[in-house]
Amino acid sequence: MINFTEWLKNKTELKEAQMGQPQMGQPQWTMPNIMKEREELARTAKALNINQKQLMQAAINGRLVALDNGTWAKMQNTQSRDIQQGKAGVQAVMQMGKENDRDAGSIFQGFQTGGDMPAPIVLMNKGTPYLVAGNTRLAAAKAMGIRPNIFIITM
Repeated sequence: MINFTEWLKNKTELKEAQMGQPQMGQPQWTMPNIMKEREELARTAKALNINQKQLMQAAINGRLVALDNGTWAKMQNTQSRDIQQGKAGVQAVMQMGKENDRDAGSIFQGFQTGGDMPAPIVLMNKGTPYLVAGNTRLAAAKAMGIRPNIFIITM
């Protein structure tokens, strides 16, 4: 019988074999935890006057995709488009993090070490992208010149 430590080691090795090792400076975008983001989903449902249960159901069927320039340019409810790449952008994101009680430093650290990073959540509502969660992650990616993946929900 295999013990938990061996099982976890085998699972980790399998994941690494399937996905490859993270590259330095490139985060490993992961599926967000929808249950942890349910307050953001509820806020979004209220702000957009859509049914919260339908939004939660649509979130279950969401998918991870690369964020393209067109979607980013049209995205509502985000400050990330205005962030400059480089030192000035990093400083702006750090300030934004302080103002919004977000730990931008740990996001940058995760980017630099190739750590796992929950993908920002974007609702595609009648063809218009609306950021549900992950503004600081998107802004940090912009400042670092990283093309993020997003978790897209379509309604």
